[in-house]
Amino acid sequence: MQGELIVVVSFLCVLSNLIHPPALSNQHFHQGTTTTMIQATFVTFFCVLSIISIAVLLREVKSATTLLLERNGSPSRSLNQIIDNGNDSTTPKPTSSLNCSRNASLLTSIMKTDLEFYGLRAWSSPKESNKTRIIFPGLDEDLLATSFRGKRIVLLGDSTLRNMNMWLHQLLTTEDVETLQSLSALNLSEANDLLVNYTWKKCEMQSHGRRELQCARTQKIPETKLDDGTEISFVWGPQFKEDECPDTESSSEYIKSLRPQIIVANMGLWWLHFQSKGRNQKGCVAETWMNYEQWLNKTLVLAKEAGSSELIFKTTNFICDEKYTNRYARANHLYRKSDEATIQECFNSIRDSASVTTSNEDILDYCHHGTINNIGSKHLNERLFKFIDVVRETTSLKLSVLNDFEIQSCKYTSIKDGRHYQLLNLARIRLLGNLISCNQP
Repeated sequence: MQGELIVVVSFLCVLSNLIHPPALSNQHFHQGTTTTMIQATFVTFFCVLSIISIAVLLREVKSATTLLLERNGSPSRSLNQIIDNGNDSTTPKPTSSLNCSRNASLLTSIMKTDLEFYGLRAWSSPKESNKTRIIFPGLDEDLLATSFRGKRIVLLGDSTLRNMNMWLHQLLTTEDVETLQSLSALNLSEANDLLVNYTWKKCEMQSHGRRELQCARTQKIPETKLDDGTEISFVWGPQFKEDECPDTESSSEYIKSLRPQIIVANMGLWWLHFQSKGRNQKGCVAETWMNYEQWLNKTLVLAKEAGSSELIFKTTNFICDEKYTNRYARANHLYRKSDEATIQECFNSIRDSASVTTSNEDILDYCHHGTINNIGSKHLNERLFKFIDVVRETTSLKLSVLNDFEIQSCKYTSIKDGRHYQLLNLARIRLLGNLISCNQP
């Protein structure tokens, strides 16, 4: 707009000189030259001054408008860049699981710019003729009805999915539809306060440790079974045998009996260590980490055998290791700098209990990259995404990733914990709901 107005003013200035050209005929050259030069100089000066004034004025208006929009929560320049990158008309049709994963990645990026504001609110891309418009529902009763109600869903994993299960159970059993519908108009902290302190009157957040949600007369791991056919169950990923080695097969038959339409799975934190420094793992656990892709593939096979149509792998949580204290803080410092003595202790400990067929190289890899800090978390997530890229085109399942790692930050986890994000569960459920609704036909 600024450029267009400047061009118009420039054109009018030129046109003015054409319509009233200076009288420079030979007959009157000498007598008119001085007057004509003064007139031309005045017109030129006026045009230049007008163009500069308009440019400055429009720049100030644009700056003020941008500031006002950002204060009101509208997309900032960085968010507009995210929109441009994600809103590509050449991407596959919305029904493909690949495109749903791309859309989920776009939503994650948008939420991350301001999690308080965008965590629960609906969002839609600008309406442009040459681009496919993308709409992300906010967290409200409509999204709950579309994505969760009437469905059979299994959450398979560790405490990170157990916590989500508790919050989802409370949302789906809340009878106050008006409150549920209002969530998408609230900031994340406002919604947390409304639900925990007012709506869920029999629930409270623990005042210590991980600050998990606890609700009177509700099991710590509730099953959600409603008259509309909703069946949502949490299943611990591995059951540990007497030798403290994980048995990933024990829960398979139970999951098959549930006939879930959707499985959401992750248990990455369980395989991580600070060996000999406060969190020890047996060789068999280390070997499960080494063969992480096998666990992912077994889960894929399980989903097919259970008759599921959709499998969603959750990323391993972001670990804010700066929140660690005491033993964990010291261990994190040593493992982060690859302290030679610490790595050697780790190697010796795992070598003693691992299978003879497990290579020394794999054990050293585990000691360096299987740590319970953000090095270990990122490493597993990189392997997850590579696995998805390889198998996506070989399976009939709708396969995608719930990348809640990207919206987690130190702000939302407790001192000493650093890896559970109770006050992000509503935003995580919103992200999961959008992923499920996108994958529906």
